[in-house]
Amino acid sequence: MIELTPAATEAMKDYLKDKDRLPVRVFLKVGGCGSHSLGVVQEAARPADKRSEVDGVEYIIERRLLKLYSPIKISSDGFTFRIS
Repeated sequence: MIELTPAATEAMKDYLKDKDRLPVRVFLKVGGCGSHSLGVVQEAARPADKRSEVDGVEYIIERRLLKLYSPIKISSDGFTFRIS
């Protein structure tokens, strides 16, 4: 399950207003020293993805990743998105 705060919903819609209408993928990225964090990027959906829509924006995530990290919450302070 992917949940967005009201501020994140509005920030995402504002960010996407001038972009192609691709889904927003939540993905696991590996950083320096083996650290992991979640990120977002616009990308086409794949067969193994779980799809959900929040206020007209489609979000996708690999089902396997969703099982490991669910629920996923996206918030925003108006400048950045925070994913937990």
